[in-house]
Amino acid sequence: MFHDRIQTKPVPKWTICDRVIDITDIWQEETDPENVNGETCKAHLHANKYDDGMEIAGICVDDGFSKIYRDREQASRLLSWDAIYRAEQYEMQAGDYGADDRYDAWKEAR
Repeated sequence: MFHDRIQTKPVPKWTICDRVIDITDIWQEETDPENVNGETCKAHLHANKYDDGMEIAGICVDDGFSKIYRDREQASRLLSWDAIYRAEQYEMQAGDYGADDRYDAWKEAR
């Protein structure tokens, strides 16, 4: 009996990171406010090379059956840049990191 090989994509390299945080609440606010899909979302953060903050490298969406990985650019299309910056800002405040000048400048420009 022959079986088809299950094709799976390899886990992206950016998943090896400095910190992983749960951003399910932000994911649900932006994509599924009623939580119909029951998805969870984790953000993979790297230390920012320009200051002492953290930057989201990508997200992992888990629906209970499979995990879908999206890099920073794709995550911004699914969520929004506002949601990405908000998650980074929350993490920096929780971790007592320095101020994120990019977020502050972006927020003031709005």
